[in-house]
Amino acid sequence: MKNLRTHQWSTPATIAAGLFVASTGLFMFFIDEEPVKSTHEIAGVAFSAAVVVHVLSNWRSFRGYFTRGRAISIVATAWLIGAGLVFSSAVTGTEEAEQLVMDRIEDAPIATLAPVAGKDAQSLVAQLRSDGYPIEGPEISPAQLADAAGAEVDDILQAVFQE
Repeated sequence: MKNLRTHQWSTPATIAAGLFVASTGLFMFFIDEEPVKSTHEIAGVAFSAAVVVHVLSNWRSFRGYFTRGRAISIVATAWLIGAGLVFSSAVTGTEEAEQLVMDRIEDAPIATLAPVAGKDAQSLVAQLRSDGYPIEGPEISPAQLADAAGAEVDDILQAVFQE
């Protein structure tokens, strides 16, 4: 493969594609998935192709890594972590994780949610009372308050987090 002079461009292509995939992956994780999802996937295919050419171009050095116990351990650990993440995502799904977070918020006491909403507990209780909800104190959760008021939990949460 060296006679095709792939060594000259396969390493820079692997680095460039890897950096692009890493940055779009971080963007998808922390900000929003939709605008970059297809670009990330296409770049992932390009990255995979660049890695294959890079490995073939550097086969002798690459093969040497697999004679070292530490390198084998690192590769095996990375693969196990990656496989575990894929498996856990496939089993639990992101909707279930989002629902778990929402369930925890709905069941948290108003006193716990108040600082998150940028308010103190007593003023949030007063605000909810003025909104017509029968709240006695900050120890009640939005789910309990919704039951007591015959309201939707989403309405209570909107009142809690409104500015």
